[in-house]
Amino acid sequence: MKNVWPDRRGDSAPPWWVLQCVVLLWAGVSAAEPPPLTLAWALKTARAANPELHALVAERTAAWERVPQAQALDDPSVAVQLWNFPFTRRPGAGSMVMVQISQPLPFPGKRALRAEVAGASARVAGEAVRTRQVELVAEVKRLYYQLWINRAARDINGRNRELLQQMRKAALAHLATSTGSVTDVLRIETELARLHTDLANLKRDRQIAAAALNARLGHEAATPLGEPVDDFAPPLSLKYSALLAAAERQRPDLRAFGIEVGRSESQVALARRNRYPDFMPMVMFMQDIEMGSAWGATLGIGIPIWSGQKQGRAVREMSAAAVAARERQRAARLEIERHVRQAQAGFESAAERLRLLRDQVIPKARASLASIRADYVASRENLTALLDGRRVLQDLELEEKRARAEVEQARAELERAVGGKLP
Repeated sequence: MKNVWPDRRGDSAPPWWVLQCVVLLWAGVSAAEPPPLTLAWALKTARAANPELHALVAERTAAWERVPQAQALDDPSVAVQLWNFPFTRRPGAGSMVMVQISQPLPFPGKRALRAEVAGASARVAGEAVRTRQVELVAEVKRLYYQLWINRAARDINGRNRELLQQMRKAALAHLATSTGSVTDVLRIETELARLHTDLANLKRDRQIAAAALNARLGHEAATPLGEPVDDFAPPLSLKYSALLAAAERQRPDLRAFGIEVGRSESQVALARRNRYPDFMPMVMFMQDIEMGSAWGATLGIGIPIWSGQKQGRAVREMSAAAVAARERQRAARLEIERHVRQAQAGFESAAERLRLLRDQVIPKARASLASIRADYVASRENLTALLDGRRVLQDLELEEKRARAEVEQARAELERAVGGKLP
């Protein structure tokens, strides 16, 4: 019997059928459906891979690197002077070598104020990172529930197509017994074609939403995403005062405006300190060819004689900038109050609409359609009433799914308004 396994003493290549199995297995793996999409995975991936967030983190790192630079002294300078070169020992020639080392020294307090200004800029960059994190969470949730609405709409579309197929069979049965008409069958076929058109539009909308979510996840636009699973938080009741207090504690942009106010005040203090002169101490070593070596020292001082055009105007400039920073902080607080109020109203409105649709409107529409369908089968109702009832129920079911997702999207917007977790 011939051995089908490779001869290990010769060519070690596997037989053709092994390679074919590997190719088929790889094709099956590559064609497999992506795993279900969960909100927790999407949020975790966005925090870890979003390029805009990475850019802000890098900018924050760069800003903190500027703090010690702002506080550091200027570089010292070294100068070498040669007198009466080439050198000669002739009496009275004055040939010498002079080495000077100088170190600029700012007036006391300036370095600390420069560090405060740079540190405030770094803290503002840190709050920008946190602001983007909050915004990213809201964006991912909004797109996630867009995909969930799309999945629910496609499910409803499929159920309605099945229902119309059953209605088509009933219409054909009526036609066979001369109790129906060809017009009924054609109307059902038209409704089926409309549902297929709606399904094509839903598939297009899913690709658009998936591409937008992939951009937040740091993936290529065509990266496959699974179907979103049901992920809904429990209902909650919120007070405006508690939401406002949470926003005061958590909003990173509000903290950033407070830091901006502190930075502008430090800039005013630095501008005032710049009215005082800086120093330039210098140490000299002289080697006279004729008389030997000697040491010397010099202290230079800057004279701010142009203070009226430079330092004084800088103080007025920074003072105006401080007023602007305080007004921006006040405007931001008012805008946050409006944002919180608007988000709370949107959340409460969506929750109430969902409750009415789920508990009152849709149960009545389902009962009505079931009654009309039974009457149609028994030839006590016409096709128009049945199609209208089906279309009304489909619209209401879609509206209920949208309302359910809008509650979560409104919750995400409320979290964005308060800058994090809800109280």
